[in-house]
Amino acid sequence: MRKKSSLMLANPIRMHYNKDMIYEEVMHRLDRLGANGSVYGTERVVSLLNRIGSPDEKMHIVHIAGTNGKGSTATMISSVLREAGHTVGLFTSPAVFERKECYLVNGELCSDEQIARSFSRVLERATETTAFETEFCCALALFADMGCDYAVVECGLGGLQDATNAVRSKDVAVLTSVSLDHTNLLGTTLSEIARQKVGIVKGCPLVTGKQSDEVTEVLRAYDPVVAEEYRGELSLQGKFQNYNAGVARATCRLLGIGESAIAQGLKKAYLRGRNEHIPTKNGLCILDGAHNEGAALRLRECIADYAPVTFFIGMFQDKAVEKVLSILLPLAKKTIILQAPKPRGMDGEELCRLAKRYCSDVKIGDETMIQTTLSETGTKVVCGSFSILSGMRRWIDGQTESTTGNL
Repeated sequence: MRKKSSLMLANPIRMHYNKDMIYEEVMHRLDRLGANGSVYGTERVVSLLNRIGSPDEKMHIVHIAGTNGKGSTATMISSVLREAGHTVGLFTSPAVFERKECYLVNGELCSDEQIARSFSRVLERATETTAFETEFCCALALFADMGCDYAVVECGLGGLQDATNAVRSKDVAVLTSVSLDHTNLLGTTLSEIARQKVGIVKGCPLVTGKQSDEVTEVLRAYDPVVAEEYRGELSLQGKFQNYNAGVARATCRLLGIGESAIAQGLKKAYLRGRNEHIPTKNGLCILDGAHNEGAALRLRECIADYAPVTFFIGMFQDKAVEKVLSILLPLAKKTIILQAPKPRGMDGEELCRLAKRYCSDVKIGDETMIQTTLSETGTKVVCGSFSILSGMRRWIDGQTESTTGNL
């Protein structure tokens, strides 16, 4: 029997909520749990799921881990399942453009009323969990309330000790490409990271794509289905999406989905902020959240034909910053430095200093600089962190209300 965690976290929510609680108040209460920090492990989540009626046991679960491609692969699987006639909840993180995009039902944002109703019931019972743990439980409750028969769940970080791994049973576990990231938590080698991520396999088949030899050796014990790259039509841009689509196709085949629904679902799948191409009167703008070595290599492959390009880049200081810069900035004619949200965001002056090792024209992106540079002719690439994409998208759309201090 699993021993209940004795950990009592700061700032527990003990209030009672009524059915008329508005969305903003629910989200405020959820944000208060941020004081509980980030604590890894699944025991608190298992306990909360039990207290809210075990919504995870009311749906088929597809669980996805990996370093890069999780969001794209999850979106593709969700799209295919919808095409096959299923009602599908999709949980991803972090939010890039809007908070509600983390919990979609049939590819659509849920209403404020729907979210408030489901979330309030969970928050009433959330006495130990962190903000992320609680939000995940809230999403599962929402999916169950909305009649979903499938939940496609993206891991937050790692796999074995991630909050999402608290679900009791899964139809299939999915592992996208594995590379170095979060080494302070998951391990400093590919094999260590792979062992953490493959921890999501619990009595279910594993689907993956071609991996490095080091990762493949770790996965051998799980007898995985190894997907071939997909060669059909996709809406998602970039050659690397053929890899993700192949993994999605193999997953959906295991779930018994027909080839027609797979082809149509993969064709229709779309996700903003992943090699997203936005035509403007001054040239193409490409938005991508690439923030680690593996993602930077994939982005470089996608933009090589457009080089030289203008980069807008902001990064978190706990990432392999210089490695990412060394991969991307040789393709730059100009680089504009953005301030990613603090406290994790690297100081703009320090990022500027590092960027000058790889690009001769580097400037700090104040409002005038951003607006002027976007008005210049040529291809622009926004990358380095998902946290800067929303603000830059508003600038690209011609809005100027965003501030450089928190793009």
